Amino acid sequence: DKTCMIRSVGGLLKYLDKMRIGVELEDASTHVSILGFHAFTLESLIQIDMRTYFALNIFRTELHPSVYKFGACGSKEGLSLFGILN
Repeated sequence: DKTCMIRSVGGLLKYLDKMRIGVELEDASTHVSILGFHAFTLESLIQIDMRTYFALNIFRTELHPSVYKFGACGSKEGLSLFGILN
């Protein structure tokens, strides 16, 4: 239904403008610029569960080898499919 789609886009635009997405650091008079829209269909997307996600090893983090960076945020990007293809 195109009516629902148009309402959804309107709601998204209102949210982007209200939260100032993309222009957070600019002057308050600066408006959010929308450069264009791209249509896509759900047939081009795939949904996977977490078990499959980890098995595919698309993203992987490892503990950082440096003692100084060890801890809560002491991780680095490991060998992953994303790292190889990026």
